[in-house]
Amino acid sequence: SKVLLVEGYLLECGAGASTFVTGAMEEAKRNGTMVCLTTSDLTVVQAHGDALWDAIKGYADIVFANSAEARALTGQATAEQAAAYLARHTRVVSCVTDGVAGSHLAGMGTTQAIPPYWMPKGPLDTSGAGDAYAAGAMYALLGNATIRGMGSAGARVSSTVIQQIGARLKLDDAEKLAEVLPMHMYDQSVTLRGRASSRASTTTDLA
Repeated sequence: SKVLLVEGYLLECGAGASTFVTGAMEEAKRNGTMVCLTTSDLTVVQAHGDALWDAIKGYADIVFANSAEARALTGQATAEQAAAYLARHTRVVSCVTDGVAGSHLAGMGTTQAIPPYWMPKGPLDTSGAGDAYAAGAMYALLGNATIRGMGSAGARVSSTVIQQIGARLKLDDAEKLAEVLPMHMYDQSVTLRGRASSRASTTTDLA
């Protein structure tokens, strides 16, 4: 596997959950697998903030959070500031979604503000919007897109999901999305090829 996705919700599963999550992340690191962490919900951040920070500082390559979660976790006033703060502790990129304001990504010495992508029908049901964004961003990551490409792909997938009732796409819609997604993924910004070597500059420039 190239990426291990760890949901913050797992920390709600009882006393041994944190140990289980840590063990999974350690195993991923031993095998050269990137670790992606989602904060999942504001209540998770409030109840398990210390455990989330341990995971971020010790293992996380990518972090996904919405604005409320990220601001609560970092103490920052805005989604943009929270993304930059998280990026100081992650190895690749932090992604903070902010509803109709779009999203903010930070990493590799740069920040990107990504506008939302609106489908003609408009939003009908926002259930699963965050997970859809993360799926699109991770798809772009695995395709060696830039961090801007990650945000654009996340916005495009999320917009497709929220224009329907329910979070699961129909097969036809998923196939159409797969056809157009590369157009949102690739641009001329910094690519992810040098993510390991660029972590030091990320920390410096975003401090």
